[in-house]
Amino acid sequence: MTYSRLIKNDKGLYQLEGPVEPREIIETAAEILLEELVEGQPMTQATDAAEFLKLALAHEKAEHFAALFLNNKHQVLHFERLFAGTI
Repeated sequence: MTYSRLIKNDKGLYQLEGPVEPREIIETAAEILLEELVEGQPMTQATDAAEFLKLALAHEKAEHFAALFLNNKHQVLHFERLFAGTI
């Protein structure tokens, strides 16, 4: 994944290019977290999934229905937003 507003240095730290809105920080944090989860950290507790979903969907104005796809070792294969809107 590439973050157009962030630059990752050789120590793994990110630096911003110019001003950034809070929404962009939250979106980027969710992308970084998802990237780390997809790289193999298992979700061993339901609270792991809940915490990720809170962060991933925190910036959304409407309700979202999303899915986390896991393998049999509880590692994230994919995160997908399926629907947005209200009931």
